[in-house]
Amino acid sequence: MTRRPESPTEGAVMQDDVLPDYREREDAE
Repeated sequence: MTRRPESPTEGAVMQDDVLPDYREREDAE
C-alpha cells in the first residue's frame, strides 16, 4: 500500500472493508 490514508478514520474504514470481504469469501467456500 503506497498511498497513505488522509486520516486515521479512512485507514480504519479501509481495513474494516477488507476484513468482512475476506470472511465472506471464506464463508462462500
